[in-house]
Amino acid sequence: MSLDELLAKIDTVFTKDMPFMKQFSAKTEHFDTQNVRLQFTMSECLIGNTMSKILHGGAISSMLDTVGGMLTMAAVFNKHLEDPVEKQMQRVARTSTVNLMINFLRPGSGNPGDYFIAEANLVRCGSRITVCELALKNQKDVVLATGTGTYMNGVLA
Repeated sequence: MSLDELLAKIDTVFTKDMPFMKQFSAKTEHFDTQNVRLQFTMSECLIGNTMSKILHGGAISSMLDTVGGMLTMAAVFNKHLEDPVEKQMQRVARTSTVNLMINFLRPGSGNPGDYFIAEANLVRCGSRITVCELALKNQKDVVLATGTGTYMNGVLA
């Protein structure tokens, strides 16, 4: 399986197949082994405070964890391009979040139809752990949340 094929497969799993993520109707703006950007639109099911109609903190955290997980899988696959597909898929299946730290900087307010961008940038892909810088921005490119995601690389026994 080529890197492009794997990226397409990961993208489909995260943005179309994963039941939880279907709530976000996320669309991929960019996806490679160094950076991931997903766009999602404000909707009523993502509101956390019904009085002020702001994005739920759990929705922010979920989207940031998602882009970090996608990037980790892509970076680990890229690091082991010579491995057979079966080994690569085992590694991807064992990828998991170790730590997620989020700084909520501004409320994610928006009207129906407004959108947000969740982004992950690769800091380091080591032999066991990958670290990503994370950010959520609104459609005006204002940073609403930042964070750091640490992921287990799907180490094989």
